[in-house]
Amino acid sequence: MSDRRGGKALHGSGHRPAGLERQGLRSPAEGGQNHRRSGRQGANRARGLGRGDAIPLPGQGKAVNSPQSRYLLALSLLPSLRGCLSVLLAQGAVPEDLFGCSTRELVQRWGLAGERAERVARERDGVDPDWEAERVATAGAGYSTLLDEAYPERLRRTPSPPPVLYSLGEEVTGPAVAVVGARKPSSYGLSVAEKLASELASCGVVVVSGFALGIDVTAHRACLDAGGKTIAVLGSGVDVWYPRRHAAVGKRLVERGCFISELPLGTQPLPFHFPLRNRIISGMSLATVVVEADLNSGSLYTADFALAQGREVLAVPGSIYSPTCRGTNSLLVDGAWPVRSAEDVFDAIGLEPPHQAVQRKERLSERERAVSDVFDGEPLTIEEVVQRARRPAGEVAVVLTLLELKGLLRRGLDQRYMIMRT
Repeated sequence: MSDRRGGKALHGSGHRPAGLERQGLRSPAEGGQNHRRSGRQGANRARGLGRGDAIPLPGQGKAVNSPQSRYLLALSLLPSLRGCLSVLLAQGAVPEDLFGCSTRELVQRWGLAGERAERVARERDGVDPDWEAERVATAGAGYSTLLDEAYPERLRRTPSPPPVLYSLGEEVTGPAVAVVGARKPSSYGLSVAEKLASELASCGVVVVSGFALGIDVTAHRACLDAGGKTIAVLGSGVDVWYPRRHAAVGKRLVERGCFISELPLGTQPLPFHFPLRNRIISGMSLATVVVEADLNSGSLYTADFALAQGREVLAVPGSIYSPTCRGTNSLLVDGAWPVRSAEDVFDAIGLEPPHQAVQRKERLSERERAVSDVFDGEPLTIEEVVQRARRPAGEVAVVLTLLELKGLLRRGLDQRYMIMRT
């Protein structure tokens, strides 16, 4: 699918994850249509910040895992199941059954090739689900699986969510925006990253980035300095902070944020880990902002993943003479949202700063407030709203429409309603 500027690719570098097709610029997954700049006005512009786009993550030892989670944790450690575990789950496989079934069942019931099934059986003998779960807890970390409520819902809805996420730090909730960029940025790029992350954090937005040199760590640090919360997605285990020079930021981050990774504890950073972790950065976020990037920057991988996941891509304009701005300027040519301040980010993703949301809610009538108060951050069908509000269905339908027109509520393609609040 071409973008809205004449069929060009999003950025003309040709550097993208294998198997991803250029999709042009799209609105978030809830909308699915190409975003129109005119949508900045009126009800399409204001949504409010709140738990509606929350990212619940387990902190140190705080995860509440399902009974099957420890088996899924153990299975995720088997090299022979990498790349197909999510497929097996989608087919209805129960982790405990997978862990205990025979080689023959792996072949006949679940379609594994004979040689792979034999490898899986051998690898299972060296893994103990209870011990692996205890090892995570002993390290002061947590984990969540696709079977757990604590798993980030926005990431769960992406094409290739990790079966297991490890975490280290505090529980983090709230709407999230990824801020990424070059490892060797200009002073201009560093200044913009610091300003943007600080503004987002001050408005209650969780800043997601990759803990790398340059733009990433600057965004994390500025968010913390502003009193906000931040998530660092690692290309290593959550107990292996890389680069090591960021240890001081890491110590602050675990107190007001969270490290996450799909890689087991103790995993060292390897080059091929980083492109994969980029899909988690974009997948957890409402939008990805690329602050500064050359045409070969890994940040453009993150932008590609964001498009494949139906998320907004934004870029900061830069000098046409600067190599570190070629990638971001190319994104802008191909239709990315230009970013001058946090206000542009709010416009692009349909959120509004908290003080504006409060003013809007203060103007609600009694029955509008009664209906809006039944939302606890999760999307609801009209039937669920009627049940919670204990009001006639006809009245609820009218109020939901009014709230939608006021920009305080949105309806997804699945006909479920989401209200955004502070």
